[in-house]
Amino acid sequence: MNFKHHPTPAIAAALLGLLGAGCSLLPIQPAQPDAARYYTLSAAGVAPAVPAAPGPRLMLLRVEVPAYLQHRPMVTRLGENEVRISDEARWAEPLDLGIAAVLNARLEALTGVHGMEARDFAHDYDVIVRVSHCEGETVGDRGTVRFAADIDLLKPGNNREVIAHRSFTAAPAAWDGKDYAALARALSLAVSDLAAEIVAAVPEK
Repeated sequence: MNFKHHPTPAIAAALLGLLGAGCSLLPIQPAQPDAARYYTLSAAGVAPAVPAAPGPRLMLLRVEVPAYLQHRPMVTRLGENEVRISDEARWAEPLDLGIAAVLNARLEALTGVHGMEARDFAHDYDVIVRVSHCEGETVGDRGTVRFAADIDLLKPGNNREVIAHRSFTAAPAAWDGKDYAALARALSLAVSDLAAEIVAAVPEK
């Protein structure tokens, strides 16, 4: 004779209680808030008065940045061959787009020519900027801001003739290695100075 054994209601309740107790013993990890802070480059506060006569009409084709700067976390250089990627400080937008926005705003202010971002804008020169450094640098207990770029001015058209080439290195600026808002401001000023260098590279007629 075969007997089928079924747990009594009391045993079933006890088993469910043990299962419930076991589940409650698992650690519950609270959601961690995002501790990162986000920064942008800005042309605010550095634009000069619009010149009386319009200057050269410049079209910024593109800004190129090296691969290690194409990530949102901000970079601090610790030596010529070592960088640190920050977990707490990040760019709010891709760095090439941020640099391009500041350059366009500054170029308009420096030349008095508006509409430089429009693709159908009639212009005198195409501009390509290749950034090589855009970061803070700390060596020992000393910190500086490092920004450098190459500039190519090209005649519009199919032959892409390079009319002028310049290498730009921003003047050294102190940085404490901790204040990333100050680093973003200093880099903004460096990009502003780069815009002035682009205008200065235009050949005299």
